[in-house]
Amino acid sequence: MREPEWDMDYADSYENSIRRDVLRDRFPYAGYLDLLKFIQRGVEQARGARVLDLGAGTGILAERFYSSGHPVTTVDRSPRMVEIESERMRRGRQICYDLKLGMPPELAGERFDAIVSTYMIAEFRDDELIRLIRSLKNYLEPGGNVYLGGVMFRTADERDACRAENGKKWVPGENYLVFEEFERKSALAMTFRRISYCAGVIILTE
Repeated sequence: MREPEWDMDYADSYENSIRRDVLRDRFPYAGYLDLLKFIQRGVEQARGARVLDLGAGTGILAERFYSSGHPVTTVDRSPRMVEIESERMRRGRQICYDLKLGMPPELAGERFDAIVSTYMIAEFRDDELIRLIRSLKNYLEPGGNVYLGGVMFRTADERDACRAENGKKWVPGENYLVFEEFERKSALAMTFRRISYCAGVIILTE
């Protein structure tokens, strides 16, 4: 798959853009490190847990699990992102696949103790994300958890206030999830953890 030039440029500048926003505690990455730590603590309660990271980007979160000895599989649609992941985690498993097409065929029949995803879900409409989440039960071990983190809000009022404050950085076409609305639409059992004024984590348990 040939990658668009803008996508390759984005992959190479991705971590620098995160770093700038983290240091300034600004949208969309305010609370980013706390979000990663929250997910990492949850996953690492199970020693040796097999981890699947969806939309792993350059592997920032996945590398934390990999360095702690967890078997890690990553999925990302960007060949350049996958290349960077493979440089970080030489014994990890990387799959290049567009999750809007569903789950990668290579994962059929496999199960994981934890499935994580950070800052990818804004690329999905609510109905697309609900379909993806419902499919994840086929890849989760009994007692396993799904952690979905990124730009999200508990209420529509919180989202609207954030947008009013950060309108210039609000990315057209991205879907910033509102938990109360999403929970009602999906009819799935889930919990929400607020991390910052613009970040949160949804947790689903098998």
